[in-house]
Amino acid sequence: MCSSDLGLVFGERVDNMGHLGGALGGGLYALLSRPAVTPAWRRQNRMVAIGSLVAMLAAGVAIAVWPTPMTALEEDGLSTNRPAYWQVGWTATGDRGWASTVTDSTLSVRATKGDALPTVAAGVEGMLADYRTVDPTAKILEQGPMGAGERVVVAWNLNGAERRTDALVLTQGRMSWRVAIEAAPGSRDLAYADRIFSDVQLGIPDDLEQALRDRKSTRLNS
Repeated sequence: MCSSDLGLVFGERVDNMGHLGGALGGGLYALLSRPAVTPAWRRQNRMVAIGSLVAMLAAGVAIAVWPTPMTALEEDGLSTNRPAYWQVGWTATGDRGWASTVTDSTLSVRATKGDALPTVAAGVEGMLADYRTVDPTAKILEQGPMGAGERVVVAWNLNGAERRTDALVLTQGRMSWRVAIEAAPGSRDLAYADRIFSDVQLGIPDDLEQALRDRKSTRLNS
């Protein structure tokens, strides 16, 4: 039973904000609707109510501050972290990524290699063009530098519903990367962006790393 209760709190697909709202709402209702019986029962009810309320508040704080488990994410030279419980899925722009099992939010990393040296500005324009294939009215709400790249927030619509994309666009050499979270406006999943973007590190792209290994092997064998 204890194991089942813990699973309901810390399970990967559990929406703990729903649990918290139900617990606090139920506790408040019980506190206000307890029967007015004998003085002795009123005293006992009061003690039980206060103890239950304190326990629920403590549990609520613990759930609210419990960090979401993250797991490593690597995509063609870019590494960061993502929510561990998100599973493989697709974004509205057709990028392969990861989707929340609780909400309709997605995370994707697109890596592109060009013949010429790409620019961050071109990467931002390309992202906006992709979203305008989904919604011609898509527009940039916010844009500014973040580390070695540019952070961009795009507003767009999907089947009449408002959506937001918080993205980090970076370039290095001939590589361009886009790390993007798609979610409903105000979704708490958008808060992952700060954590994911701050964890981003750029290394050697996979094809270049393989070419360097092949070159080293050729030298050793010659």
